[in-house]
Amino acid sequence: FHGPRYSAAEIGHLVINEDGPLCACGNRGCVEAYVGNGYFIEEVKRRLKRGEKSPILSKWMKKEGAILTPLLVAQAAKRGDVFSKQIWKETGEHLGTSLVGLVNILNPQKVILGGGIAQNGEILFRPVIQTIMKKAFPIAARSVKVVPAKLGTDAGLIGAASLVNSLK
Repeated sequence: FHGPRYSAAEIGHLVINEDGPLCACGNRGCVEAYVGNGYFIEEVKRRLKRGEKSPILSKWMKKEGAILTPLLVAQAAKRGDVFSKQIWKETGEHLGTSLVGLVNILNPQKVILGGGIAQNGEILFRPVIQTIMKKAFPIAARSVKVVPAKLGTDAGLIGAASLVNSLK
């Protein structure tokens, strides 16, 4: 579904909390403001500054000079870092909650998630699916599959290129 001006399906800008954080689009509380790469990293930094502890991330960033990325947080979570696991769980729950409305309204067979955050696999997808199963209408929840985009982080670029090509 693309809409008459090819701007449909911008799920990242579905508002899930009207009093939520400011999004780059100018609205508050968009899905993107809770699960986008930039917002994800800002939330990790905010929590670390507040005094929450992540021994693995701290070691990697301070002693080894690693740059804080969603992938680094995913790697820390996979190594048992409680802080990192919690951030990913909450991110998946936010994304899952936003998808519940779409699952209930559209009853899709499949939801395909792309972008950098979606490339972190099970650590994101498990809480997304659990949230959909918990909050969506049971018949819709059981029939939908949530999968990563096969084109990975290039999905948006390839989609935009094909759109430009189709408008010629």
